Formats: sequence, C-alpha cells, structure tokens
Amino acid sequence: MRKITAVIALLLTAVMTAALLSACVPIDSKGSGGGGGEGIAVTVKKDPLVDKIRIAFIQLSSDNPIKSILDLAATEQMSVYKNNLTITFMDGQHDPGVQSRLVEDCITQKYDAIIIEPASTEAVNSAILEAEESGIPVITFNTGCSAVHSLHIQGADYATGYAAATILAESIGRKGTAVLIDAPADQKINSRMGTGFEDCIVQNYPDIKIIERAPIDEWSADKASEEMANILTRHSAPGSINIVYCASDSMAGGVVTAIENAGREKDGIKVYGNIGYPEGLALVRDGKLYGTSFSDMYVLATIAYTHALYFIRFGLSADVLGLEETPVRVGGLIPVIQSNAEQISGVSRWRTAIPGVN
Repeated sequence: MRKITAVIALLLTAVMTAALLSACVPIDSKGSGGGGGEGIAVTVKKDPLVDKIRIAFIQLSSDNPIKSILDLAATEQMSVYKNNLTITFMDGQHDPGVQSRLVEDCITQKYDAIIIEPASTEAVNSAILEAEESGIPVITFNTGCSAVHSLHIQGADYATGYAAATILAESIGRKGTAVLIDAPADQKINSRMGTGFEDCIVQNYPDIKIIERAPIDEWSADKASEEMANILTRHSAPGSINIVYCASDSMAGGVVTAIENAGREKDGIKVYGNIGYPEGLALVRDGKLYGTSFSDMYVLATIAYTHALYFIRFGLSADVLGLEETPVRVGGLIPVIQSNAEQISGVSRWRTAIPGVN
C-alpha cells in the first residue's frame, strides 16, 4: 500500500500543477482578447446585481446525479444574485437532436448564456454556432464539441486514464492483461480517459496486454454491463483478465455487476472508475472498485456559472471576441482507493447535495 500511496501523491502533484497552468483567454480592461487582433473595448452590458439574467443549462441527461451538485453550486455560490439570476436546467435525453432544438429555443427566448453537455462532438455544432452568432455565449461542460465557442470546462480526462493505468499496473506487479471500457466514440475528442490509459500502458508497461477495447454508448451502466458480460465470456479462463479501466463510475458499476453475475469475483479482477460520483466512491469504500478518480464537479460548476456571468456582464461571445479556437479550463483530479475513499467522500459535497448519501 505504501508504494501505491507514493504513486498517488506524485500523480496528484503533477496533475494539480498542470491544472493551475491551464488557461482561458484573458480579457482585461484594455480589451485584450483571443482573436489575434487589437482586442475589443470592454464595457458593462448587464449587471447581475441589477438586471434580470437567465442561463440555460442543457444537460446530457437529467438522470445524471450531477444535477444535485449543479443545484448546490448554483444555490451557494450564486446566492448574491438570487433576486436576478435564473438558471434553468433542461434534459438533453442523450439526444443531439433534442439538444439542438433546446439551443434553438434558448435563442428564440433570448437567454443570456447557455451551458451545455453535448451528446455529440459534431451534431450540436450548428446550433451552438447559431447561438454564438446571436450573441449568446456558449459554455460546454464535461463533454465538448468541435465548433468554436466561448469556453469549454471539464474535469481532467487524459490524466485520469494515465493515473489509473499507473495505479492498476503497479497493483498487479506490472504484468498481466487489461480491458478498456471507454467513452462513446463520438465524444473522444474531449473524453480522452481511455487514450490516457492506453498510452500509459503502452509506454510504461510492456508486460501488460490490453486484450479488449470497448466504447460504450451514452455512458450507460447497463450497456457497460452487457459488454463486460460478453468480454467475460470470450475470456472465460480464471485469471485471464486482471484489470479493467472504465471511463466513468457508472460504467464501472455496470462492469462490477457483470463480474458478480458471472461469478467471477474470485478472479480478483481490479476495476477502476472515473469522476468520483457517489456510486463510485461507495463502491471503492466497499472494496468492489479498486479505485476511481475524483473530479470536483462543484468547483467546475461554479467556474461555469461565474464565467457565464462574466461573458453576460460584458456582452462577450466567441463571435464578438473573434476566437479562432475554444478556450479550455481543465480541473484537477484526486486518485481514490479504499484507504482515502471515506476522506474524499467527506469533502466531496455529495453528502450535502443528496440527503442520505453515504
């Protein structure tokens, strides 16, 4: 355990340093924008302490537990604006067509800003560009898109996979077999957890073979469980699978279910998740997941809200700024294994956001 703890400490230091160095396009009082020209004059267009402001938050799906954290951050961090600020959450239903229509509705209804978790890297692009051209700043959250927009915010993606690979590989003595349960194929541009995992294994652990790679649609626990059941059937010999990395905790939960349903717990397969949702942290505490990577969604949501208000205050959008690429803010990560799972659960804000969560 001492060796694993040392690895976690080193990884956390490196990732936090990288997060601090990540940058957004600066806008100062002289108008130094990111478009490569002379910048723009910055003047107050709307004051959230005085003017009514509406922000739409179009989620990937309303069944995601992150909604409780988004609500908590809005309530606590935006309380000074509560008389003037309305944040409306909308269900994207894992459907880029639904999300595009919701963006168009927000344009028609003249929302001041849009925060969105795109269901597809490409399919929502035209609606997002239309919003930006209409002067409505768009912030993508967690999942991104290729269209240039005002800001993208996400937890660490590549680094989480890389960290997990290191922790898992060291835990099995640097030799064995691995399965990768990856993000949906059309979201790989901003969800590079699997890429980080694979790169780390290939670069540093030649005696570990990745025997299966499977992208899972809609980040679905059920589909991850079905896929893992098929993988277990193809690799049925005891000890034929040593580690499994999953791009999300929901997928990891599905993988654990498949292993239990197949009676393969005795094989000692180590499963690692990502994000640190309540279900993932609980599974780590219970010893069913070997680990997960905690990304602080409360902090990331607060960053999204404050940036949206900043853009609204000064009438800024990607179109106004003349951006040639989307600025990105990437959060840090904390690797979580059983020894620190309770500590992370205690500071994660999930217990505040969801009454009764343990």
